[in-house]
Amino acid sequence: MNTGKAHSNRPDVLVIGAGIGGLTIAALLCNAGHSVTILEAQSRPGGCAASFYHSGYRFEAGATVGCGFHHGGPLDILSKRLGLTWPVEPAAVSWEYRDKVHRIPLTRDRSALHAAFPRSVSFLQEQERLADVIWRMSHNVLPWPTRGLGDLLTCAKIFASSIPDSLLLPHFFRATVHTRLKAHGLHDDRDFVRFLDSELLITAQTTSCKANAIYGAVALDLPRKGTYHVKGGVGMVSDTLCEAVKSRRGLISFRNRVRKIHHDGKRATHIETENGQRFKARAVIANLTHESLDEVLEGPRIPALSRSRHLSPNEPGHGAFILHLGVKDRVFRETQCLHFHLLGDGHELTEGGRIFLSLSHPEDRDAAPPETRSVTISTHTDPLTWRRAIESGRTHYKFLKTALTEKIIDLASLHFPGLREGILYQTAGTPLTYERYTGRRLGYVGGRPQTSLFQSPGPETSIENLYIVGDSIFPGQSIAGVVTGAMRLARILIE
Repeated sequence: MNTGKAHSNRPDVLVIGAGIGGLTIAALLCNAGHSVTILEAQSRPGGCAASFYHSGYRFEAGATVGCGFHHGGPLDILSKRLGLTWPVEPAAVSWEYRDKVHRIPLTRDRSALHAAFPRSVSFLQEQERLADVIWRMSHNVLPWPTRGLGDLLTCAKIFASSIPDSLLLPHFFRATVHTRLKAHGLHDDRDFVRFLDSELLITAQTTSCKANAIYGAVALDLPRKGTYHVKGGVGMVSDTLCEAVKSRRGLISFRNRVRKIHHDGKRATHIETENGQRFKARAVIANLTHESLDEVLEGPRIPALSRSRHLSPNEPGHGAFILHLGVKDRVFRETQCLHFHLLGDGHELTEGGRIFLSLSHPEDRDAAPPETRSVTISTHTDPLTWRRAIESGRTHYKFLKTALTEKIIDLASLHFPGLREGILYQTAGTPLTYERYTGRRLGYVGGRPQTSLFQSPGPETSIENLYIVGDSIFPGQSIAGVVTGAMRLARILIE
């Protein structure tokens, strides 16, 4: 699929990658009157938030939960700026948390969570107050991380306009979620800490001991703000953004992988694609990870592509192991929920000890054949394990893939008896699968762990006209986070 050959190889702005970040920044810049061309390596948009079809089932490539569409949320703000209508409907339950003891529906009303962990009420109320302050302050896109005096003054004005609520924040700037648990006497509540650690791994890519308290408060607040079912699959978000770009005379060239970004040490000079095309632009925006961007840069060696671009050894990034299943509908007839956070009996929270399971909507007949459901199950995994495995031979790689598949199905079957017997279709993907299809080096997904508000990378690089969007910049992962980062960059470029 292609929108046609670009009529100009000299747009104002060239965007590399039609993921949610690339599409959002392109739509906003087109809306401001800029000439924009997007180059996308695959035949469809979306990246890690795409939908695809196989053997009669529709699956999500990565993201399965729609968030940020609530009033005042990033997707709501974006829709108003661009005049978009998202194909979404609110979910009664964001997802259900299950371990060997608990079954907790996470909803806008936290009564079930309070009942499950009654000692946690004061902690959760503090978390809600923190999150509410940040949501309000971010309504007009908080310029964070700051770029200079202008951003600092803007932050100061926003802070001052939010007094007295904002006076709560300084106490938490360098705190972790764990230090707040300790302040409430909850650090030794194993079940509650395990719940928080599991949730934070999904929403902040780290656990309570390292997650920044303010970021953690917002990350834990997503179920309270509500999630949304995206009609037609999560890929419809990127499809809607594609139409916004094209309706504003933006160009999207699919199956056009960027081979090299040439620069002179100060500015990106031109872009070369594997199709043999050559592009020049005033600004280049890469919807890539920092590591993937490093691979396509061609020019003088530069000391640092971007602040804090590499993950430190103490903050390793994560990959995802994902199962796509076609399952008989009868396995799930006892529940109306579509998303489940499932834990096993052990204490491990990665490599299949904790999984996130998402079902297609029972009335969505485009997602699965009659009397079946499409099922996506994911778990955190170390990308380097899979790289070492493939380097030692495909036999070892296949062995690891089969073993983790069985472990995940065993865990899912504990919570959904009969699941194994009900499987009609099955395929698995590792971080190397993500690397192949999304171009993300080693298959890192979810962005960097959110451990500090003061070490988060922004969209600028040390090449003055080269920028980054996506989950590699603050505020990181999720559709909501990626859209927020893209709106921040749009403001920088338009102003």
